[in-house]
Amino acid sequence: MTQVKTEDKEGYTALQMGAGSKKAKRLSRQERGHFSSNELPFSAKLTEFRVSPDAILPVGTAINASHFAAGQHVDIQGHTIGKGFQGPMKRWGFSGLPATHGKFILIIVWAIRLMSCFVYRNDEEAPRARFHRQLARSRSGLEREEDGGADG
Repeated sequence: MTQVKTEDKEGYTALQMGAGSKKAKRLSRQERGHFSSNELPFSAKLTEFRVSPDAILPVGTAINASHFAAGQHVDIQGHTIGKGFQGPMKRWGFSGLPATHGKFILIIVWAIRLMSCFVYRNDEEAPRARFHRQLARSRSGLEREEDGGADG
């Protein structure tokens, strides 16, 4: 506990707790004075918890797991490390191509694998190939009609 806030002085009842450690030169003059006045170690993080007047603890009391009862629910809050804007390789784990050992051949293999999803199987025909085949048939049919009309 770094400070006890009371109803008389601050208008509400709360406990201010400090966590972690920080060098004195990294703290402001006001923060150094706040910790020095109570002969407390310099804390990296200060947090305030509102409590009822009967739950006040003296300044300097350390809170650890033995302070809580077994099975008691405790709300915790963490801080994740920000990574900024990430590309798909880091964000989603997409893999790139190897940088050595014949990468040109590997690019060709990669392209073949990529294009394999467009291969039509079981005698299915690609829509564009089907269109060209029908177009060729219709043209050859027109040529036959023209040839037959000229002969007859």
